[in-house]
Amino acid sequence: MSAKVLVLDDDKIIRLSLFHALTKEGFACSACASIVELIKASRALNPDVILVDLCLGAEDGLDAFSALAEHNSAAKIIVISGADMDVIDAACQAASAQGLDVAGMLKKPFALKSLVQLIREATSADARRVCGQTNTDRSVTDGDLHQAILNRELSLEFQPKLDIHTQSLAGAEVLCRWHSEKFGTIAPDVFIPMAERSNSIIALTEYVLISAIQWLSEFLKIKSRYPAGLVSQDFHLSINISGLSLNDTNFLNKLDTLIGDYRVQPSHLMLEMSESVAIGQHAVAPEILTRLRLRGYRLAVDDIGSGLASIEQLVRLPFSELKIHRRFVTTTTSAYESSLITSTLVKLGQGLGLNVTAVGVEDADTVAMLEQIDCQFAQGFHFAPALTPDAFSQWLTKHASEQLPYRIATLRAMKPHPSQPEDRFDRLVRLISRIFNMPVCGIAVLEETHCYLKAKIGLNAETMPVGSALCYRLLPDTDSIIIPDLLRDEHAAGTSLVNARPPYRLFVSHAVRANNGCILGSVFAADRTPGNWTDKQESTLKMIVRVVEKEFHYNAAASLDAVSQISHNDAFTRRADALVHIAAGAEHAVHVVKITALSYQVTVDDVIQRISKMARSILFDADDLGRTGETQVTALFIGRRKDEVIKLLVKAELELKDIEQQSPMIDSLRITHYSPDAMFGDSLQHIFCQPEKARSSHIIIRS
Repeated sequence: MSAKVLVLDDDKIIRLSLFHALTKEGFACSACASIVELIKASRALNPDVILVDLCLGAEDGLDAFSALAEHNSAAKIIVISGADMDVIDAACQAASAQGLDVAGMLKKPFALKSLVQLIREATSADARRVCGQTNTDRSVTDGDLHQAILNRELSLEFQPKLDIHTQSLAGAEVLCRWHSEKFGTIAPDVFIPMAERSNSIIALTEYVLISAIQWLSEFLKIKSRYPAGLVSQDFHLSINISGLSLNDTNFLNKLDTLIGDYRVQPSHLMLEMSESVAIGQHAVAPEILTRLRLRGYRLAVDDIGSGLASIEQLVRLPFSELKIHRRFVTTTTSAYESSLITSTLVKLGQGLGLNVTAVGVEDADTVAMLEQIDCQFAQGFHFAPALTPDAFSQWLTKHASEQLPYRIATLRAMKPHPSQPEDRFDRLVRLISRIFNMPVCGIAVLEETHCYLKAKIGLNAETMPVGSALCYRLLPDTDSIIIPDLLRDEHAAGTSLVNARPPYRLFVSHAVRANNGCILGSVFAADRTPGNWTDKQESTLKMIVRVVEKEFHYNAAASLDAVSQISHNDAFTRRADALVHIAAGAEHAVHVVKITALSYQVTVDDVIQRISKMARSILFDADDLGRTGETQVTALFIGRRKDEVIKLLVKAELELKDIEQQSPMIDSLRITHYSPDAMFGDSLQHIFCQPEKARSSHIIIRS
């Protein structure tokens, strides 16, 4: 039986257009121009859905809501208007406050498919409710739900969440379904609110967690069977958690026990909570969220934009992800305000260092728009609906066959393209050469037909064809290759390393992977002397590769301080801590140099620009260089002789004095040189905690 739709709009052209279009779509449609006609038609037709325009000449949509509420209308309300989105949203809230069932809103002009989808979603929910009550004369009760949990009548479905840029499967959201022999199918928006009104939600949540974690454990065991990159290494399962469950004193212990029993890592679970539960008036205590994050669980704010989120709370609380409300996503290509809100929420999430997922993606145009604004993840019917476990496996197999090879798609989605040279990778290659004392080193990017050398030492070529690049032997999924003697390897014949005079003999290469597990490229090194590669050397190389992978993950522009044109403090510290850890394991000397300037005459920006310009010139060969204070630059040197570093410091002092004589700006300058012994620890902080090991010179530029 087709749904009955009633249109209220005073514009004759729009009214007739909607009447004909919806009738063609199979709905039983009627239309009226005034509130009086609306009430008469509503009584006579008992419509399933009423479309209400807010501007009705002398009347308005608010009057229509009051009239419908007065006559106890049970129809779903969809607000359509050319007003601003905040006005439409306020009108929807006014309608809800009067007890009307608001199913959605659309800003004119809107796409017919968006309206049709809203109507079908509204009426299908009603149909499920009716279906759920066809076998009985009474409504479903909390006791029925409790019994359904005991009888295992509830089942789970999983909706895929994809990386928009690479189309890799990043995760899945768990959705609970109730198919009862007694009541038929009961919709989630019937039994979940009912459970939340009682303590049944705690038992329901525990049931869902057990079933979901059991499925997750099995899926993680078999995901390696799929093509590399199809399923992200960072795959996680999103589960909605209510405030009552989070406030349950036993919740955390139960969760820890579950993941321990099924050998699942906390990071494989994303606990989603509504905006009101996460940061609203009745939000759970911050310490609960903090404890979850400390244990490694991910936290997401679901349906962001549906309430009154506080940016201050988003900053303060330890969330991992924001999920944008579907009402903005579904209309983002047809309504300017929705597009603006979606874009703003994406930028907000990125600014806070959070992942952002768009929910309710229904078409390719929306995917293109989300990709343009750099939204990372998406889920919706365009990719797949919620699927049973068997259907999920079938969809994943089909998805694999339809896409560009994930490794190449991942590579081409990176911004900037990883083949472009960057100073931070040049520093890493120089460090690799120094640590292993090998004349040829590089970071290779393995494209479809050519290997691009992103950074290199000892090679002249910028690219190599597939056939002559030994690193391609890592594909499709090998972590490392070690060739003790290239002259004894038949597959190496004719390559540039063997053709060199004298030829290179020892070759090692380790895969560099993206977050989804695809091989992007490799870190490689070669020596003219054949030999074995020790376990300690392999361990050190692996640690360096992890640093390279992190650098690929972090956009260069986002790591750069705009004023000094060197790394900002967070980027410097992240990289420097990793490098100091590597140096400690490999027993290499570490030197840290801090240059701090002081001026009473010019701005902070002027001072930092001057000392950073000097640092880029004199300390360009440092293994890491960054702005670590308002007027402070810090450089890191690994595996260098002490006299080498001191020569650079003397040169830096002379350079600054020379500059100051020509254009006085800096009043004083302090250069502190940390040169700890072998037992310095494995982080920058360990070094700075030993000031007695530092050599400091204070230069008075001008008295």
